[in-house]
Amino acid sequence: AAAAVAACAGPGVPPALADSTGRWSSQLTATRRYKPRILRGVARFNAAVASGELSDLSSFASGELESSMETAMLLYAEGVKKGELIDENSRRASSNAEEFIKLAKKMGKAADAKDSAAVRSLTPKAVETLDAFLSSCKLPPSADRAFYVIDPPAQ
Repeated sequence: AAAAVAACAGPGVPPALADSTGRWSSQLTATRRYKPRILRGVARFNAAVASGELSDLSSFASGELESSMETAMLLYAEGVKKGELIDENSRRASSNAEEFIKLAKKMGKAADAKDSAAVRSLTPKAVETLDAFLSSCKLPPSADRAFYVIDPPAQ
C-alpha cells in the first residue's frame, strides 16, 4: 500500500501519511490553541461576575465570549476524547459548553437591559455549568483564581 501511495505521489515527492486516530494531534492542537483562550475567558468571566457591574457582564458576553471563548470551548470539548471517536466525556463537555454559552449570552442580554435581578438569578447556574465543563476537561474549577488569569503565560 505504501508503494502504491509513493508511486501516485510522483518522483521526488514523499508520500503524506496521517495518524489514523487523530487523537494526539487533536489533543495537542486543543491544548495549544484553545486552552489559553478558555483560561483567559474564565478569568474575564470571573472578573465580570466579581465586579457586579452590568456593563462588565455585557462587555464579556459581547466581547470575550463571542470573539474567542465560545469557539475555543466547543473545539476544546471535541479534543478531550479518549480515542478516535467522540466519547461520552467529550459529549458532556460539549453539552456543558453549549449550555454555558447560552447562559452567558442571556446574562449579557439581561445586563444590556439593566435587569440585575435576571443577572443574579442566571449567575449561579452559569458558574455551575462552567465548572461542569472545566471538570469534563480536567481543568480546575472557576473559583481557582490563581489558575485563571487574564493573561496566562505562554504554554
